[in-house]
Amino acid sequence: MKNHLLILFFALSSPLFSTSYFPIISENAEWQVLHTSYPYQFQMAKSYSHQVYTLYGDTVIENVTYKKIVLKTEANGQSQYIYFGAIREQDKKIYYRGNGYFTSSTYMPAGQAKINKASDCMNEENWDNEELLLYDFTSKKGDFVHWGYEHKQVTAEDSVRVGTSYRRRLRLSDGEEIVEGIGSVVRGMLSTVSPMPMCSDYSYNWEFEGYRKNGVLLYKSAKSNSSKGYQTVYSHRKAYFATENHVTTTLKMDSCAFLNDSVYYPVRTAQLIGNDCYDPQGAGWAGRKIVFDKGWNYFFNATNDTLKIKTDAVLNESWTLYQQNNTTITATVTHWDTASVLGVIDSVKTITLHVFDPTMKPMPHALENATFSISKKYGFTKALNFTYFPEQSFTSISPEAREFHLIGLTNPALGEQRVNWSEVFDFQEGDEFHYREHTNNLPMLGSTLELLYTLRIVKRENFTDSIRYTREVKMLKKLKQTTESEFVTTFMQFQDTSLIEPNPAFEAEPGIPVFVPDQPVCIIYGQLNTGISLEFYFYENGCWRKTMLIDDTCYFIRYAPGRGIVWESGGCWLSSQYTKEQVYYKKGANTWGTPLVLTHTNPVNGDTDIRVFPTLATETITIALNEPAMCTFQLLNAQGKVVLVQQLAQPSNEIKIGSLPDGLYFYRLLNDDKEFKSGKITKQ
Repeated sequence: MKNHLLILFFALSSPLFSTSYFPIISENAEWQVLHTSYPYQFQMAKSYSHQVYTLYGDTVIENVTYKKIVLKTEANGQSQYIYFGAIREQDKKIYYRGNGYFTSSTYMPAGQAKINKASDCMNEENWDNEELLLYDFTSKKGDFVHWGYEHKQVTAEDSVRVGTSYRRRLRLSDGEEIVEGIGSVVRGMLSTVSPMPMCSDYSYNWEFEGYRKNGVLLYKSAKSNSSKGYQTVYSHRKAYFATENHVTTTLKMDSCAFLNDSVYYPVRTAQLIGNDCYDPQGAGWAGRKIVFDKGWNYFFNATNDTLKIKTDAVLNESWTLYQQNNTTITATVTHWDTASVLGVIDSVKTITLHVFDPTMKPMPHALENATFSISKKYGFTKALNFTYFPEQSFTSISPEAREFHLIGLTNPALGEQRVNWSEVFDFQEGDEFHYREHTNNLPMLGSTLELLYTLRIVKRENFTDSIRYTREVKMLKKLKQTTESEFVTTFMQFQDTSLIEPNPAFEAEPGIPVFVPDQPVCIIYGQLNTGISLEFYFYENGCWRKTMLIDDTCYFIRYAPGRGIVWESGGCWLSSQYTKEQVYYKKGANTWGTPLVLTHTNPVNGDTDIRVFPTLATETITIALNEPAMCTFQLLNAQGKVVLVQQLAQPSNEIKIGSLPDGLYFYRLLNDDKEFKSGKITKQ
């Protein structure tokens, strides 16, 4: 009786083989693989890459039709496919042409030298012209199989659940497992046809992670660790961060060791090394160096203390991040979920810090409950200043950044990006720009100046490394010499030229020091497509010091591609302030803002008792004057052309606009050619 129960138990616990065969060639199927590599002489320096393979289109080789196996990647939100070989299936046998996972030498940007070397030494054999047997599902237990470049024995047969059905599984003598419709669920589908290049300096490994069909995960490796692949920083791209003081800075790797991103040296930035004393050639805010070792990222601060980040930690897992002298700081994964990273959905871990005294009792500290976050694909989304970690040792005249929030990435280009000088000043003939500008020096017994001016591009001349524009300028200038004097208004109209030449300073990466040739001056630019801010450092008495005693240190410019300067300001003190603002532009059919209409008289602010309504009109608009007066109403289209003029003399005046095309319009009210009110309406 016991024997019968035992037989029944095994029958229920191990489902019978399916009578249906599951082909590998299937539409909308994806194989997920984790690739790992490291140099033979430094096995701790591993780099990881998650890869997705799928079938995409047909190809004909020697009159035989194959399905193409491709590596699926994403770039700017679009799927891209890199050819990795051809596959066909006949009589439960799967045939392949290619070099397995080494077919393309460009599939992994990081560590390109090692991939090229491996690919070069393999291509000497020209293996990709030979058709190989990838799998043979007619094999049975006890058979010796010769698949690809491997020879082994089938030691067992059973079945495994894939999705809602069971499929036949072959267990091989080396621990490999082959499942119908999937292939290897240990090393990945192409493992048997991926020869290991003996001429390379690197060791390679592929691990099967999962199999999807129609976007649904049907089978997942028992060894798959969803926490693998996280990394804090990368060497093949730049990351742009904004500090809590709204200053932009760059994180990029100045150099790497072992060619496979195992040891990073972050680019140098100006770091505080004494009271109000900086080193613009010292460590970056991410520390002196970063070392990678089996799921750990080690950061070294200014004093070479080690900060340990466990990148493969799971939710609620804790570890000691820092321990020195009388302070211990622990880290815990307190949140792990999907989130939007620069507009792309990714998995993000949030790590929270806690600070303890020598007896491991909680102690007050600036880093208590501080957090940083790591995205699975893009590294830090929020970082801390690891150079000053755990606290700043010196004082400075301006607060040093403690937090860094990701705002942009290159490769792939996500979020804010740096634009070049020629993109900003790319004007075309007919482009028009209107500005308001104000300079106030009255508190220092100086003058105050107000400018309203328009610029229209009438000619563009392209040269090898520069562009010359001829501009038509209209300018209304209001100058007040003293606090007691009246404004003197003058109007000017003229043409001038503007030469746009390369500006090396504009190409500087934000936050990275730039030294002025032959001068003891260092400038740090904070610039992306949003604008430029400046920090000045002067070398004196053996120390680089940040100065805030000149106006330039409070200088800020905001640019926009094709629009030039859109905002400019300067002056730290109330004694001297300057602002410039672009209030209107027209580029082709595109317009923005309210145009300035400049004449020999000075535009006056509108009277709040005068109403023009409705602002969203269909047939008519009404102008209600505070008292009867002779004035002129002008209506301009979005291109600045006057399309309607009407004299007003009543308290309430009705203007018919039904015959005008729908769109945005600007209006002006003038008295004796003086504008005293303006605004905009929309005709629909």
